[in-house]
Amino acid sequence: LVIVRLSDVQPERINWLWRNRIPRDKVSVLGGMAGLGKTFATLDMASRVSTGEPWPDLPDDPIEVGSVVILNLEDGLGDTIRPRLDAMGANLDKIVAVEGVYEIDKQGRRMFNITQDVHHLELVIEQLGDARLVILDPLTAYIGSKLDSWRDNEVRAVLYPLGELAKRCKVAVVGVMHVRKSPSDKAMFRVLGSVAFTAYARAVWLIGEDRDSDDPDCRLLLPVKLNIARAAPGLRFRITDRGVVEWLGDTDTTADEAFAPADPEDAGPKVKSAIEWLKGVLADGAQAAMAIKAQARENCIAARTLDRAKSRLKVVASNEGVFGQAWYWSLPESKP
Repeated sequence: LVIVRLSDVQPERINWLWRNRIPRDKVSVLGGMAGLGKTFATLDMASRVSTGEPWPDLPDDPIEVGSVVILNLEDGLGDTIRPRLDAMGANLDKIVAVEGVYEIDKQGRRMFNITQDVHHLELVIEQLGDARLVILDPLTAYIGSKLDSWRDNEVRAVLYPLGELAKRCKVAVVGVMHVRKSPSDKAMFRVLGSVAFTAYARAVWLIGEDRDSDDPDCRLLLPVKLNIARAAPGLRFRITDRGVVEWLGDTDTTADEAFAPADPEDAGPKVKSAIEWLKGVLADGAQAAMAIKAQARENCIAARTLDRAKSRLKVVASNEGVFGQAWYWSLPESKP
């Protein structure tokens, strides 16, 4: 047994890549449904580390420039990763990608495997000299085909050397993971695979949709677990047409709320306000749809929010104009 007397252990401060979000020296998990921007978010991190651009919630705190190691199985380097990093203004000389492991005896290249190749990854980090971030996207692709990702003991056996690597090399390791579609009481249990993934990780963040936003492209980066400090609040963001992550500020939404099954009777504050406004407009009977939409714009009610309010109120749309050219809205209990 390896035994250490606690009086001989020197207290250490937490080192942060992104303060109160992504720690250095440890493994973090970033999860979310496919297509919601997990890779965009990690590439935004990589770009900032490579250039020293401040984190979106810490604009006055420049960060130390460092190198980034990317292992990405699902996106092409030439047609996806490079163009996205270019759009973000990354310093590409500071970012390297691990495409595989070459085996001399077999005269071929195979996929990187955490259980076999952590020492190779450590050599890459040492050669870079200033590495600060390692991204595995998705994490489960690099644990090996023989490992059962649903068995806690097997998952922990693979994650342990990855955590030790992070500690020795003083890098932040971020593993990207998918989440299951089936609803769960807790967002923590939505991450695909064994609960050991989220249990071993010191920080767990999930990306979900912003149900209260009028922008269908708005996303949320939400804390699920950070057991080494008090987690920073969630952040709102969207992916612009240029392929850049645009950060939109804090959110009060929790991960459990964002990943809870959608309740058709539940609505965000903007929709609730629009429902009350539309009730008032239609209180005296049917009104021309075009006039309602014009009034909504004047009252700063977005078209998407108005549509949601119309759907929740089960508003009746009828075509009673000459040659069917005019539409009217009315409440379901109103007379024509």
